[in-house]
Amino acid sequence: MRDCVILVSFDLPSQNSAQRSDNNYFRRNLIKSGYSLLQKSVYYRHIRNSSMREYEILHIQKIAPRDGEVFVLPVPLKTLNKWGGFKAAYFLDRN
Repeated sequence: MRDCVILVSFDLPSQNSAQRSDNNYFRRNLIKSGYSLLQKSVYYRHIRNSSMREYEILHIQKIAPRDGEVFVLPVPLKTLNKWGGFKAAYFLDRN
């Protein structure tokens, strides 16, 4: 898989201040790592090669909070173009 977009979706608890702090840390690190906000709990980043994709997945596992759920979905640009909801150019133009 060459060019792809990594979608990161998460559902994190925010019942106490420690959990909210962990959530903010996770979001800030996603943004520092070059991810852009798609929706409140969905971020994306364009990746150009497979070694970078593997690095990003490991990085997300490292910074993810222990509580809650984090989903990482690498999607090839060709597949994005086949989906009816959006085009790959949307992700490329925004970076």
